[in-house]
Amino acid sequence: LGNANITGLKLPTRAFTLGINCFQYCSNLVGKVTLGDAARLTLSYNGGSRLGYQFDHSGIEDLEIGLMGTSLNSTPTIMAYSFSNCKSLTNVTFLSNCDLTTFISHSFEGCSSLKTMQPLLPTAVKSIGAYTFNGCPMEGVLRLGDTASVSFGYESGARNSYAFSGAQISELVFGEKQGAIGSAASLFGSCTKLEKITILSETMTSFGDKTPFPTCSALKEINFTITKPTLSGMTNPGVSKKI
Repeated sequence: LGNANITGLKLPTRAFTLGINCFQYCSNLVGKVTLGDAARLTLSYNGGSRLGYQFDHSGIEDLEIGLMGTSLNSTPTIMAYSFSNCKSLTNVTFLSNCDLTTFISHSFEGCSSLKTMQPLLPTAVKSIGAYTFNGCPMEGVLRLGDTASVSFGYESGARNSYAFSGAQISELVFGEKQGAIGSAASLFGSCTKLEKITILSETMTSFGDKTPFPTCSALKEINFTITKPTLSGMTNPGVSKKI
């Protein structure tokens, strides 16, 4: 925690666990960090809050993620705040062996230089917590629900999600397995470069009872290939609703 003498990191090739706060505020820890390329890497967490903070506010610039540990409900998971506020992080690569299914809230929040994610999400992802990528200017085409429906967490009360708020994605595709978004407000808020949404799912019949796309000022087109969802969650009256 806050050790200025740590400038690089190479983890063992065997199964390994990183404790809570272990590299938090290590601002001189720069370059590439690879997790789980050869064996499972587990991120510890603090009780019911699921706080991890392993690399929070560190100086890492490039991150590779492979096999992640299953300490939480037997699911491969990134814990809350594990990589938040890594201001120098520009690239995240999900390796071919990545079986990550769960992002707990705030896990990459505030990574203000994170433009490249390859792919944008692992195909096995089923759960994305509130504020997970809030403030991350990731670019490209984001696909959700190709292999399993993705659920979205939100705060109690106002039900704000902000999971992808501020992302610079150009297109959003909901795959054949995606169900309804639910009550996650501001899920894609301020995605000012989002121009197109495509829905391939038969079961995604609603954008929910909140507003998942506020201030998406470039959004012009929504394509439905099978069924037309309820557009109650939209705030863009000029959108062309194509079938």
